Amino acid sequence: AKSAFDTKAGELSAQEDVEERIEAPVLLRRLNSSSPGSRSTGDEACGAVGGILFQRINGSAGGSVMVLVSTGGLHRHTRLHTFRSEPSKGSASLSLRSAFSRKREGSGRGSFVDLPGSVDFSDLSSCNDAFALRTETGIYYGTMDRIISSSSSKRGGTGGISDAGMLPYDNGFNSKRDAIVVPTSIGLTPHHFITLTSMNEVRFINRVARRVIQQERVDWMSLSQMSSTDDTVGKGNVPELFMDIRRPDQVWLRKGRSLVHISSSCEDRDVWKYTLMKCIDTGSRRQLKTGETHISRRAHTALSDEKSIDNQFEHAKSLCSNSSQKAVVTAVRAEYHLSNGHVELAAKYMAQCPSTLMPF
Repeated sequence: AKSAFDTKAGELSAQEDVEERIEAPVLLRRLNSSSPGSRSTGDEACGAVGGILFQRINGSAGGSVMVLVSTGGLHRHTRLHTFRSEPSKGSASLSLRSAFSRKREGSGRGSFVDLPGSVDFSDLSSCNDAFALRTETGIYYGTMDRIISSSSSKRGGTGGISDAGMLPYDNGFNSKRDAIVVPTSIGLTPHHFITLTSMNEVRFINRVARRVIQQERVDWMSLSQMSSTDDTVGKGNVPELFMDIRRPDQVWLRKGRSLVHISSSCEDRDVWKYTLMKCIDTGSRRQLKTGETHISRRAHTALSDEKSIDNQFEHAKSLCSNSSQKAVVTAVRAEYHLSNGHVELAAKYMAQCPSTLMPF
């Protein structure tokens, strides 16, 4: 039987599984070296594997397979390992094992990033192309790109990961700044990070705004009274969040024999608004940065930044669910271009606004 995470893996190696049958378990890679090719010591050994993600990458040099592996444990480094196979034009050679083979320089060598602190279990969650890893100090997140350039593969880089960052637990997670609570489990949806604390609090953190927008407490005592068994409140049962990649917006909470559906009734609520606010904030910060740039590069930097900001406005508009929200995005977009001296662009978007917002 396949797990939810094995669905993509089966798709990647469906043809090779028929031709090459594995009669016994095969060791693909030891995850216990401080750097590729170096010898490890007992103190540097990695902890247990907490999660594995697979991704198919397409590029001009051919397709390849990327594998993310999280390792950790108490008094062990929390690490995220990345492996990528050699680009290949034929889909038949794209198997999970190819991501760990070392046929050429750069392929299969792998790399990893050390993350601060240690946790008992390094949860690795995914949603579409995004991933989130639980660490002691925050949630390490990023995107597994499906497209990689040929120049990147020639340099031997693992590639394929973008928009990586750390969301600290003291950034909107806790009401008291001096009390940092490390979640016991995390989840990921298209628009939110989901965390579960030891106090049975479930928090929804918007991925754009980077702040808690909803917080609920699960009453296991009430659930046990409604259930025919008291297994829910057993001391040995640790609650955890889990998801199914076939339903990326759905989240469940499991403890013992109890299963609770905790998904938000409106997963994409206000996402367009948070994205629009990020466009304005990003534009303001880039204006300050451009002002400090050398005059010979200022024009090129400004043009590149404006294209990027315009794409963000377009993305915010795509998240709108009705015409009123789209009109607000268009009006703000027009005001932004007008304040930056782009008169023609401002006039273009002002002409698209309804008369209630632009009465002229």
